[in-house]
Amino acid sequence: MFDVLMYLFETYIHNEAELRVDQDRLERDLTDGWV
Repeated sequence: MFDVLMYLFETYIHNEAELRVDQDRLERDLTDGWV
């Protein structure tokens, strides 16, 4: 049971980090396009 919780936690953290990076890149691309 503990292994499953650790797996879910690590997957969640990894996905959150990727989403944050993609969002930063998207914001940069949008602001570059407007300038």
